[in-house]
Formats: sequence, C-alpha cells, structure tokens
Amino acid sequence: MALGRIPASAATLTGGAAVAPPGPVADPAPPFSLSEITISPRPSLFAPPPTGFGCGKLLVTSVTLTEDLTCEGDGPIIGAANVTINLNGHTISGSGTGYGITVGDHATGYWPGTVIRNGRIDGFPVGIYVERSTGTRLVNVTNSGGRIQALLGAGLAITGSRGRCVIEGLYVQDSALTVDHCTIHGDNGLNRGNGFSITSSRFIGGSLGVGQSDNGVITGSVLDDWSLSFYAESRGNKVHDNVFKNSETALWLGDTSVPTVVEHNSFRDNSVAVEGYYFSGIVKNNEFIRNATAGVYIRNAQGVTGAIAGNTFARNGRAPSGRTDPDGNPVQGDIHLGWKDDPKPITVSGNVGTRTTGWFIWAPHDSVIDGGGNHGAPCGPPPYEQHTPGGGPTVTINPAVTCS
Repeated sequence: MALGRIPASAATLTGGAAVAPPGPVADPAPPFSLSEITISPRPSLFAPPPTGFGCGKLLVTSVTLTEDLTCEGDGPIIGAANVTINLNGHTISGSGTGYGITVGDHATGYWPGTVIRNGRIDGFPVGIYVERSTGTRLVNVTNSGGRIQALLGAGLAITGSRGRCVIEGLYVQDSALTVDHCTIHGDNGLNRGNGFSITSSRFIGGSLGVGQSDNGVITGSVLDDWSLSFYAESRGNKVHDNVFKNSETALWLGDTSVPTVVEHNSFRDNSVAVEGYYFSGIVKNNEFIRNATAGVYIRNAQGVTGAIAGNTFARNGRAPSGRTDPDGNPVQGDIHLGWKDDPKPITVSGNVGTRTTGWFIWAPHDSVIDGGGNHGAPCGPPPYEQHTPGGGPTVTINPAVTCS
C-alpha cells in the first residue's frame, strides 16, 4: 500500500499493517497574487500638452510614421476620437520612464476608437495605457520592456498574427478585453473583466490570473510553460479546445459560485495539469497525457455542483514531484481528491485511464458522487475496517469511487 495512506487505527482487509499518516503538509499557494494587485491610474496631466505628433504631445489626427521615435519621458498622448497611429514598421522607444502611448487622461479627455498598428513599443514601464476609452485596438503591435495597461471602463482589443502581435505583460482592470491571434509572454492579470475573449493565441513562459471576471472564454490557444488561474468569484467562464503543456501547474480552478467549464482541452507534459483550490468546476471530455505528478488534483472544494467526467488519461504519474494532499497522501496518478468525510456535489463518471503510475482515482470515503463508468486501475484508498464508536460492529470503509 505504498501508494497511499489510511487511518492509523484501521486494519486493511488484506491483513497488512496500517500506515499512520503524518501531519498535514502545506501545499504551495496558487499564483493568484499578480492579478490581485491594484492597478493605479497614471498621474493626470496638469493641462493638455501642445498638439502635434511627438514625445509628450497631444495627437488629434491620424499619423503614419516614417521613422522611429525615441522619447526620454512620455510618448504620444491621444487627444481626439478615432485617431490611428500607423507605426508602419517603426518603433516608439523609451528610456525606462514614462508612458509609451496614452489613450485617456483627465486633462486631455477619454477618446474612443483609437487604433495603433504595425510596429513596436519598447522601453516604457507602461508601453500602452488605456483609461476609460472604449474601442481601442492594437493590431500587429509588439510591446516589450513594459506592460500594456487598461482600466476604469476601457475597451481593449489586441489582434493580428502570432508573429507580429507580441505582448509582454498585460494588466486589465474593470475593462473589456479581447485577444485574438497574438503571442503573450510574462506575468499578466485580469480583474473584473466580464465577458473577456481570448482566442487562437499562444502563451509562452508566464501566467495569467483571472479574478472576479465572469462569462469569459479562452479557446483555440496553446499555453506553453504557462499557468492559468481562476479565483475570487470568477463565474461561468469557459476554457475549451486549448493545449496546455510544460507547466508546473497548467490550470488552477479556484472558488466561485458558478463553475468554470473546462472541456475538450489537451493537457500534456505538465507536472499537475488541473489543480483545484476551493474547486468549483466542470472538467469534462479532456485528454491528460504524460503529466508527471497528476492529471487532476483537487485539494479541496466548494459546495457547488461540479463534475470530472468523460476524460481520458494516459501515462500520468511517472515522475511525481513529491506533493502530498492535506492528509499526507502522495499525489500521483490520474485523479486525486484531497479530502474525506465531507461530501461535495462533484460527480466523477465516465473517465478512462491507461498505463497509470500511481492511482487512477484516489477518492476517499464520502468525498464525491460516484457516477459510474470509470474504467482504469487502481482506485483508492484501499478499503479498511473501522470500529463503530461505543463498541458497535466493525464496518468496511470503501473509497468513494469504484473502478472497473
């Protein structure tokens, strides 16, 4: 029974000695902190700057660049509606201070319909800043050396091709966000961004935390060495038809009253593919392949109806990280549920596991609902006998889920 532990007072049905669990082992906290930061508005200008195109100037007409622009402080500031900056293959670069392009300021107004396209913003702590300005579009823009920031009712769409739309750091708060056919790097946060849409993009070497953001979708994307997390009442979001690979933990599902739906994704070569921390989710019809520690690890859960159903698992658990659940049981295999004797309305059904190292399903007594149709082995914890308090008869304690 080296794969799992059972209560020290129990006797196994096979007659072996029970293994006493150690004290609870603390799991690492989910990487939520980046999205919990407060994004502050830029300091307002005291008065509108001179009009024209240039560093720190107020741009009131569309412009096409014919050469690079280098700024010691701020770059251009939008001062009218429907202004387009066509970078035309050129770069607006900074010296490590200021804001690259500002769309929206108390002194200069909040202008809709800004378009920035076809070039590079480099060397500003905030490359593009959008405040209260709707309909802002970035088309085939590369941003490096700083972040893109949108807040206070802004609307931001970032689109293009994955080789030309490349973003390094994106923080969005109280604003609408669309990302399509882009490459995203670094650490990113989305707070209170209801209805967000991320499609057909590539995420490389970083993280995205989604907090208090409802009814969004992430689809058709590749997340490589990337951690995606949902937390703090992010309700009714959908994650489907993506590839998650090469991450320590690919997808964190946190507390919410309306489950996150995770469907038709491929999780490959992660350590833990899906982890639940106060889990509320529906994880169905995904494939989990060669995840070194576990395919799905739910360390604890909300009392919200959820499901782990119709998934296929293959060759998971072959190089576990040594993590243990709150009761000290090693996490290794396909599905691991980390609580017991605390029934949650999560149905585990129709999952298939092959060539598992560790446990196909570890589901302690009275933890979840067995929906049947789970094909694989082994399932645990192993049955054990427990004496009824007060000297009553001995009862057999079985795992919550039966495998066939």
